[in-house]
Amino acid sequence: MGANGAAGKGRAAGFGADGSSGAFYFSAMEHDRHRVVLAVDALITDTECCILIMERGTQPFKGSWVLPGGLVDPGETVEEACTREVEEELG
Repeated sequence: MGANGAAGKGRAAGFGADGSSGAFYFSAMEHDRHRVVLAVDALITDTECCILIMERGTQPFKGSWVLPGGLVDPGETVEEACTREVEEELG
């Protein structure tokens, strides 16, 4: 559920670039409400269970801390998309 119980109403809970909690509008992602979009995120840990996060360098949400990930391309499995996104974003 999003901030202020706004799940399903165009908002998602998250943290701002300044570390404050707040709500982001999905419209910032230029998402067409009538189109289904599949996305993946990679949860990468080390031997001490530390989680890898990265700071977004582009909009939307530039400066926010996120898991590496992105959109699944047509004809791609979620596993392939996750591997591709990690390689694209982290090298």
